Amino acid sequence: MKSRVAIVIFSALVVISSAILGGCNNNDKTVPDNSLSSSKNSSSTTSSSTESSSGNSQSVPIVPEIPKGEPTVFIGLDGEPIYTSEISAIDGTDKTAAELTKTDYNTSVLCEGFQYFTEPSGVAYNNYQHSKMFDDILFKGEIPENKNKCKRVNVGEEICGLKLVDAVSEFKIDDYENTPEPYYYDGYHFGTDSNKPLAQFEGSVTLEGFLGANSRSSYDPDGGLLYFTPTESKLPILGNKPKFCERTNYIGNDFSAFSETPEIQCGYIQDLKCDGAGLGIGDMTFVRVTLTSIEYISSQFINAEIENIEMLSDVLAHKEDSI
Repeated sequence: MKSRVAIVIFSALVVISSAILGGCNNNDKTVPDNSLSSSKNSSSTTSSSTESSSGNSQSVPIVPEIPKGEPTVFIGLDGEPIYTSEISAIDGTDKTAAELTKTDYNTSVLCEGFQYFTEPSGVAYNNYQHSKMFDDILFKGEIPENKNKCKRVNVGEEICGLKLVDAVSEFKIDDYENTPEPYYYDGYHFGTDSNKPLAQFEGSVTLEGFLGANSRSSYDPDGGLLYFTPTESKLPILGNKPKFCERTNYIGNDFSAFSETPEIQCGYIQDLKCDGAGLGIGDMTFVRVTLTSIEYISSQFINAEIENIEMLSDVLAHKEDSI
């Protein structure tokens, strides 16, 4: 049984860790040493008081709840094993989850109810606002490093102010040269369904970036598909390998963001539920948008709806129709 003492100490440590490491916190403020010291003293005082009133001299260590069943050959990105009770479907074999081995190649398993994310570093640059740090569209500064640890997020939990409301995680066993062990797959290719979102979030986030509406073409006669390239790092990163690179907007190829957040598709301009702020088909501009209904299709593909658009520049690029 978890004691009050362990819970109080754990809560204090979480508060301190969040203040120091919160990549999703946009304030980027470091907690002063005396503040940390005060928090520690407060925690110690509370712990002593609780111990005294309960008559216990030692705290009972917190033991994480172990899922039902047996551990399988799959290991999550948090370093913890996947248990048989967590596997909801298997593709490529008639074996049960408990019977799978590391050599059951061409096998995939699906786990529902959780996904793995790394909190963003908060670092991002773009050649519109930081032109001296770029050679045309190429970033020439020092490449940042995201040192945040990947963690498992369960449905109902929050990360970066967003609540996870649906999630699936896929694991595979293949005999490719670069996959000698069962591994986590950062996309979705289970069975015949390859379009299911890996994660769906409730809530909204406001970001600056380049927003473009695709021009008309024979492939898309009406045009208007919205591409948003964030120039701020605020969204959770799917998986454990945040990758910093240059990302140009699909409409404005001369405008580049150097970050760990991929481009986001936001539906069609014709379907916007908010004011388009003057953005026309074929246009790209620098904006501040509020995104909602955020879905991760893979680690490099995100869908979202635009709840609000605030124009921060004139039209920076225009792509003519090719129809």
